[in-house]
Amino acid sequence: MLHYFNPGHEAAILNGSPYYHAPANVVQMQCDLAFLPAWYAGEGDFVWTAEPLPEGFLQFWSPLRGFSGKTIGEYSVAADCLHIAGEEVVLWGVSPQAVHYFESIREKHILNLNIPEWNPRYAEFSHRQKAAQYLREMCDSFSFISPKLIPLPCLSLEEIDAILERENDASFLAKAPYSSSGRGLLWLPKGKLTRTERQILHGHLKKQKNVSLEYALQKELDFAMEFFLDGVGGCSFEGYSLFETTEKGNYLGNKILPQDEIVDILTEKIPLKHLHFIQGKLIDLFSSDLASFYKGYVGVDMMVYFENGESRLHPCVEINVRTNMGVLSIALQKKHVHSDASGRFSVDFVGVTDKLAAKHAELSKTHPAVFANGKMQSGYFPLCPLHAGSKYLAYLLLE
Repeated sequence: MLHYFNPGHEAAILNGSPYYHAPANVVQMQCDLAFLPAWYAGEGDFVWTAEPLPEGFLQFWSPLRGFSGKTIGEYSVAADCLHIAGEEVVLWGVSPQAVHYFESIREKHILNLNIPEWNPRYAEFSHRQKAAQYLREMCDSFSFISPKLIPLPCLSLEEIDAILERENDASFLAKAPYSSSGRGLLWLPKGKLTRTERQILHGHLKKQKNVSLEYALQKELDFAMEFFLDGVGGCSFEGYSLFETTEKGNYLGNKILPQDEIVDILTEKIPLKHLHFIQGKLIDLFSSDLASFYKGYVGVDMMVYFENGESRLHPCVEINVRTNMGVLSIALQKKHVHSDASGRFSVDFVGVTDKLAAKHAELSKTHPAVFANGKMQSGYFPLCPLHAGSKYLAYLLLE
């Protein structure tokens, strides 16, 4: 397989053009973190990168068992094309732009590559209304899911004004239809919109036609269920991921823990049978629909929130039809992290390259990497190499 990291694919789906150009910050992240798929890729797989791996990076990882770090890109594809002949291209997220990119690579270098086809229904499943539909079905099936969680779709500022006026004691969160990882979220003031909120919401409505309003919740935990769909109707549960966000909902990082420890944390708040009910329902929903034409990972973000003196479950905050940091974290823990170790996976952005290099050097010094039995045991582990212009740093910090 040939893996490709293309973050921000929801925006590419919204744009719809095979010639879409991502914003500069997304292009920067894609370049800096291009090697991330190596950590969930299979043995013998390749990762498409903008530059070859530095020798020092490969030497750092030499104690890790089962790590090959095989990369290919425009810098080497002409010489190494036979190595990827007939390979399946595995995209982080399928979009018209990503499909077109590899079709152009295939044509330019006369390569035999198996490239996924774009299906317009992928856009339907990446829209927040699909998550709302699934949530509605769960509410109908399980009494422990509150109907108040179902988002309120709004097509105009007037509709938003009416809801805020009608429920002037409630706090709401507005969400753009095509957004993820905390982007496209706007916390609204009680009762009445300010000029700033009106401008932001007007922009979302003009570009994406609608927004959804949700009641603000007293969050206790963010987590996700991760699934793999085989494209012919099969859906398997891959595991739980436990992640952290800012108060505004922006992604910070994932906990690196064995699955049984994550389950212990969740079941301190939510009965295990409720988690199993939701897992089974999602498998049924995906198997009867998306799994019949989509092959790849799907993550369903969830939340434990506190209301009326008890912890409750929000089982479908959003659906991510792509590989995600939860899938990556599960793979890292299972394949490469020592069974006695725990810690955190993080992606940091530092706008000044020198400061990023200094942070890398400081973490390397204060948390020296320790390998045991061919696995990561403790310390700081940079998962992607730093280049001259890097601004993003993906790493594990283990203890």
